Amino acid sequence: GAGRHMAYLQAEGFRVIGSDAAPNGLAVCRRQLAEAGLPADLVRADMTACPFADGAFDAAVSTNVLNHNPRARLQQALDELHRVLRPGGEAYLTVLSTDDWRCGSGEEVEPNSFLLAEGPETGILHHFFDETDLREWVRAFRVLDVRRDRGWSTSSVRAGDNPVEKDAWAVRLAR
Repeated sequence: GAGRHMAYLQAEGFRVIGSDAAPNGLAVCRRQLAEAGLPADLVRADMTACPFADGAFDAAVSTNVLNHNPRARLQQALDELHRVLRPGGEAYLTVLSTDDWRCGSGEEVEPNSFLLAEGPETGILHHFFDETDLREWVRAFRVLDVRRDRGWSTSSVRAGDNPVEKDAWAVRLAR
């Protein structure tokens, strides 16, 4: 992504490592952090095969990323997240809800997974979670909090798009 979480966390005094599988995502992040005068400790990595040691991280943040995976890769990504967190480490995730207005639009390729047919994410896979589905996916973790996150997408405003409503789950997990 663009590194907005990295910039915020670094400004709060945390040491942060960012990863993305896409070189262009890393380039955008590097540029955004440079403009903010912040270091860019970035690693090109696939979330299903992280190049980090077991228990390497105290915490992890994933905002609307996991829901872009088919079901098999989603489980691999969650297994990797669990592996790289230290015992007691926490993960903060957001994933799309089945109540999001986009759920059901486009081509359904797996249950609750759609290739969107319009908008800026046309052709991109989106998996939508109901609460039961979500809790099943994160069963390897200790669930600390699950909340609905409803409102307007501010990232679309920054990108120059019209603001859109969103409906997601905000989840706090521990290993």
